[in-house]
Amino acid sequence: SREVLRLVGAQATGEQMQQLTLYMQSITAPPNPSSRPGGRFTEAGRRGKALFEGVAGCGGCHSGPLLTNRATVEGKTAGKQTDVPGLIGVYDTAPYGREGQWPTLQAMLDFALAYTGAPPLSDDDKADLLAYLHELPGPSLWLNSAQPLSGADHVWAQTPIELTFSHGLAPGQADRFALVVDDEEGAPVDGAWQVRGRVARFLPEGGALANETAYRVEVQAPLQGALGQVLEAPITVRFATGGVPEVDVSGRYVVTLGLARFGIIDEDPQAIVAALQAPGGNVTGVLEGLDDLVELSHVEGVVSGLRFVVDPFLLATQIGDFQVESAYLDLVDEDGDGLADTGEGVIRVLGTDVQWSAERTEAR
Repeated sequence: SREVLRLVGAQATGEQMQQLTLYMQSITAPPNPSSRPGGRFTEAGRRGKALFEGVAGCGGCHSGPLLTNRATVEGKTAGKQTDVPGLIGVYDTAPYGREGQWPTLQAMLDFALAYTGAPPLSDDDKADLLAYLHELPGPSLWLNSAQPLSGADHVWAQTPIELTFSHGLAPGQADRFALVVDDEEGAPVDGAWQVRGRVARFLPEGGALANETAYRVEVQAPLQGALGQVLEAPITVRFATGGVPEVDVSGRYVVTLGLARFGIIDEDPQAIVAALQAPGGNVTGVLEGLDDLVELSHVEGVVSGLRFVVDPFLLATQIGDFQVESAYLDLVDEDGDGLADTGEGVIRVLGTDVQWSAERTEAR
């Protein structure tokens, strides 16, 4: 976001911000750990695909969107007729063969190349074929993530409303998504849904939702993936926007974590947080001074009224990674200048409440 760029001393035009946003939205963790972000093939995978569809002869049977012609073939397994299996997601379906006789993809590939009558392939070609098989995307369609998270409250009114799926969706399904006010009437929110690839995004009329309002994302009809997968309905994501911010937290704060009472360390650790608040209350903060305890580059959240609500995040420590389930600070403007001077609140980690506080050290 523009706030992050400002925190690191960088600037960008509106067009550059749009390009950066599109790029960041394209970087997604693929379900298949062997492929590149977004499920793209590696160089080896692309070479293997060309071999698969060409000289190796695999495409004669393994064709179509699911890489199977759905036919039966005589003689593959001790004279039995065996249907041609689909290969989507084959990286995660060992052992292979009708009777599970091949424990690895390599073993199955060695047999298959002999069966197709392909000319001898080099070790490098076989490695490329194997890479292609490992990188094929899985067949299931599921909801990877939702923004905002279901159950979130105090959501920034300009937060992008997005559902990200495991695979690209088939075109023509935007009318299956709805954003409504979460009450008995369920009035639809003015705006439009866009479905592009794996992401369904709602664009509210006017660019923002109403403050202090409960909303519900609904998908009432099954969704179809580009490869024919189906995700059954309904899908429901509930969230609520926060109030208008009454204070600004832009500036530097000394943050104290109440950990000493747990006997983990002798004294409560302190850190410096440099925060920047955008119009509407969205906040980005950079953490300094806890490098010997945790790894955390920045936090994000929103100021709603007199409360700062931090988005959930993963905290990497010397003894393991911990999910911060929720965190908030109740803010106080002691001198009436519109800037929050102090705050006290609770961080919830592993079902345990940790007290924390913040005190301003300098203004914006």
